[in-house]
Amino acid sequence: MNNCDHKFIDSKRCLKCGWGPPPAAVASRLSPVRVAGEPMKVVYIAHPLRGKTPAETAANRRRASEITAIIAAKHKVAPVASWVILSEHWTEEEGRELGLKIDCALIERCDELWLIGPVRPLSEGMQIERDHAEAHGVVVVDERGVFE
Repeated sequence: MNNCDHKFIDSKRCLKCGWGPPPAAVASRLSPVRVAGEPMKVVYIAHPLRGKTPAETAANRRRASEITAIIAAKHKVAPVASWVILSEHWTEEEGRELGLKIDCALIERCDELWLIGPVRPLSEGMQIERDHAEAHGVVVVDERGVFE
């Protein structure tokens, strides 16, 4: 609890304690998405994609798609996993950089980021997504191994 009497002069930040309104990305998450009057979390789903072979990458994409559907049904959240669709149409060379930029833009608009997939070190893409979420105040939930 902040006991400051807040002194604002031509600024959105208090001159004494630094308090101010949350950044726009955080503020947008403070008004929850509502479905039939009930709040519903918007959750970015992070799962390993790149495999050692094209077949392994396709299997990762399929598994992530299945897990995303399970999460939506079981946890009643609005999952965000656009990379599942986009990666089907772009090669690694064509889409990795743009795909990660899109992912980061979406992560900023989500309530939470869930790390899913097997329990092993995070993939490079998942590390980027997790770090971006943490830097923008998005709650990170480690669910690796839960849906395997």
